Amino acid sequence: MKKLLMRLCLLLISGGAALSAQATVICKIYNDSSFNTTASLNGSAVLSVTPDIPVGTRLYAARVLADKYPDAFSINCNGQPKEAFSAILKTKVLNGSGLGDNITFDSGYPGIGVQFWIKGGYITADGQKAANIINSSTTESGNVILGANVFDREMTMFLVKTGDVQPGVLSATGFPYVQYIWNPGNNASFIPGILSEFHFNGQVSITTPSCKTPENVDVELGEYTTTEINNNGGSPWKDASIRLTGCPRFTGYAGKQGSWHVTQRGNSSISYAAGEAPVYAANKLGLTLNGVRGNLDNANGIVDIERSVGSASGVAVQIAKGDSGNNYPAQLGAETLQDIPMDGVSTITIPLVVRMIKHGESAVKAGRVNTQITYLINYK
Repeated sequence: MKKLLMRLCLLLISGGAALSAQATVICKIYNDSSFNTTASLNGSAVLSVTPDIPVGTRLYAARVLADKYPDAFSINCNGQPKEAFSAILKTKVLNGSGLGDNITFDSGYPGIGVQFWIKGGYITADGQKAANIINSSTTESGNVILGANVFDREMTMFLVKTGDVQPGVLSATGFPYVQYIWNPGNNASFIPGILSEFHFNGQVSITTPSCKTPENVDVELGEYTTTEINNNGGSPWKDASIRLTGCPRFTGYAGKQGSWHVTQRGNSSISYAAGEAPVYAANKLGLTLNGVRGNLDNANGIVDIERSVGSASGVAVQIAKGDSGNNYPAQLGAETLQDIPMDGVSTITIPLVVRMIKHGESAVKAGRVNTQITYLINYK
């Protein structure tokens, strides 16, 4: 008897039919150069970036508005019949490296960065979602044309201080620019994916003004009897104003953003709307006062006097803001601010007055009254 060897071949098939790879809907965008917008910095006021303006301060701000486009815009998509697809419109910044905080980009000018605000938030180094533009499906034949799906574009550009600034000219040539670009959502790709771009050109002058500051302000308080001090509570006010000389013109920086209005359906014709040109805030002087012998009453500007053989007792010195007829106690140990004139005046006065006053519970004793008050001035 001959043995037969039966060979069995087992074919394993996964449940159902074999799956084919899902096709991708390919979309092509049709637009023209009018979709790009260029805003010029020419005509902007000179920016006074004084040495002590804090890092992070907005130096310039302007909103760019672009009107609706004509119906020359369309997206042609091809794919499998009735194939669903979607896409997301995002903004991204090109031609400028991030400066570490994810929202500030290198402007090309040392100490000044640029930020872009759109759709309620900053454009980050990773890009930002602007809108879900497409959520559709192809037709029976696998084609679809999406046209006239356009909108008003608006973006705000900020110049911000990022470090030490030197005087010069900030040029927007080679400036970072913003691009609207479609990104695949579900089952779609774009060739190309760019809708439009915001560009900048022109230039703005940067100054770093400061004044010549006196090293000392000497004040003679006068000579009085103990009776006069006891009866009057103090001596008459004496002028102790600090006068800053050789001041250049301070032009300020952005206090309120202005607007660029992009007219004629998105071309690069830029004009300021009435009442919407940038409004510049005045630079400020910061003054900090402290008594060398110690502060006795910060809120009321009272400092101690020199205590040595022959010195008076029961008295102190008070400093106030204003003049002899109208003043209020100067704050000690804390910075106070005043606006710097923007009219180009070369001498700026910080009005101060001082006097000797009765202070403490001990009786007023005759003697010398000497003291020193330091002042620190910051330009902001």
